[in-house]
Amino acid sequence: MRAPPHSHRFIAGLAALCLTFAANNSTAQPGQPEEPLLIPLQTFDLKMRAVGMLASSEEICKLLSHPIFRRPLDAYRLLDSDSSSVTWDGVEASHLWIARKFEEAGIPRGRLAVQPQALRKAEERLASCLNRKDMEQPELYEVLKKFFLHHLPAQCHKPIEQVRRTVDDRGNLVELREATNRKPCIDFDYNGGQFSHWNSTTLSLMLIWREAHPVLARIFDRGDTLLQARMAASAQKEQQEQAEAEQRRRLAAEKVQEAQRSWQEYSARNKTLLEEVFNFATTGEVTGYPQERWVEVKTCTVTDGRRQIDVRQLNMTAFRVFPSWVGSTRQLISSDGTVRLATSKQIPMDRLQNAWALAFRSCPGVRSRF
Repeated sequence: MRAPPHSHRFIAGLAALCLTFAANNSTAQPGQPEEPLLIPLQTFDLKMRAVGMLASSEEICKLLSHPIFRRPLDAYRLLDSDSSSVTWDGVEASHLWIARKFEEAGIPRGRLAVQPQALRKAEERLASCLNRKDMEQPELYEVLKKFFLHHLPAQCHKPIEQVRRTVDDRGNLVELREATNRKPCIDFDYNGGQFSHWNSTTLSLMLIWREAHPVLARIFDRGDTLLQARMAASAQKEQQEQAEAEQRRRLAAEKVQEAQRSWQEYSARNKTLLEEVFNFATTGEVTGYPQERWVEVKTCTVTDGRRQIDVRQLNMTAFRVFPSWVGSTRQLISSDGTVRLATSKQIPMDRLQNAWALAFRSCPGVRSRF
């Protein structure tokens, strides 16, 4: 007995409604069908349990487009680190969320394992995303490798090209370039399969796990907020250091200019007798040097900026001028046993003795019995 025509129309309409509902609720990307993320109930167990769905390549790329991966390479060093991976307050939400989901699915805690076929598909999707990111976000791979996913081998998303040498029938050497299989971009063994803290295993698992993306995005938000705050503080500190450095350079330049002006004035004026004698006894030149010269600040008292000497307090009786050797350098010493002046310039000793005689005649020092 044939069904009434309206029955056919009802069944067809119901089927169309179901297909429309399924299509509207499906997030599968073209060429990437929905795939469950399968976890063994025990390590290396054949019994699997689905904890969620594998993220598509586009979903992974969307997550890796987060602003935290677009900061200058040196900025990430402003964050704290744990085993060379950047970390911040709130990253523990990652492994806590994974542990809760595994517990809800009845998967005991232990070494992380993913069903091989699911892992292969997840790895291909991550590699596909990284391959596309090379054009729009070329610095991403280095950022991930240095601060987030240390297990990434060099260019894991591209086949490795090797050069093989062979010879043709005429004896000519020929180089053949062959693309070999690339190294995988996911290695859960890198951290011993442990996701008990923020590490490459934890982050890799959450990247390929669609349901983990909202949690991971929130973790990235916290990290980027902290990173921006520290970048601003670092920039402010750098500006302050630059201002202080500029102030030091300005003061140093002013000091040099002042020293030049002072030397020009000193060179242009007539020197007092004591200034010439002390210059001669220490530099070998009656005019002195820009870095070493004596100034008579008051009657019979001179200074070189480091020490001040009153000639009237020198012991004239004990005062001697004599040569001495310091290593292989000959110095001419002027001393009363307490105050000592020396010059390494080769000047006549009798000329220096005459200079001191004139100085003591102008400003007599003290005398002793011997």
